[in-house]
Amino acid sequence: MKRWLISLLYIVVLMGCTSNDSSVVVSENVLPDEFHEVAYEQERNTRQYLVMKASDSSTLDQLWNYYNFQGEPKEREFEDKGVIFIGTYESSCKVVVSSIKKKETEIHVDLDHEIGSGGCEDIAVPRSFVIEWDKDEVKELSFVVFKEGHDDIRVPVKSLEEIAD
Repeated sequence: MKRWLISLLYIVVLMGCTSNDSSVVVSENVLPDEFHEVAYEQERNTRQYLVMKASDSSTLDQLWNYYNFQGEPKEREFEDKGVIFIGTYESSCKVVVSSIKKKETEIHVDLDHEIGSGGCEDIAVPRSFVIEWDKDEVKELSFVVFKEGHDDIRVPVKSLEEIAD
């Protein structure tokens, strides 16, 4: 019994070490119109990513429209939280955010596929996420790291001003 209780306590402590300061607030099949021209793509990987951030209502509204999300964004309190926009493609199997962790000055996002019984077709379906995160960390954020196989893909965070240039 004592060993079981210690194991349970250990699991609870470990869960407390993971970041609960984040959440996926939106996930839709949308991308910016000019995604191919502005997205980051490493030479040896075929997946493209576009990462942008907002720490105020005005930028949130602009990015919401830029990413082609439908309707109006939910009102957010930007006192403590900011948001990260992530755009990519998925196969016929839906991509989900399985974990988000802060490591030093970067945020690491793991994307997984929900694989159905029929497998996944290799097609390009738009997928964008809006992730809520600590505002101070969002403001300082320069890169988001994605895991692809054994590789870490370090994607720069872009601004609307950079894209307009």
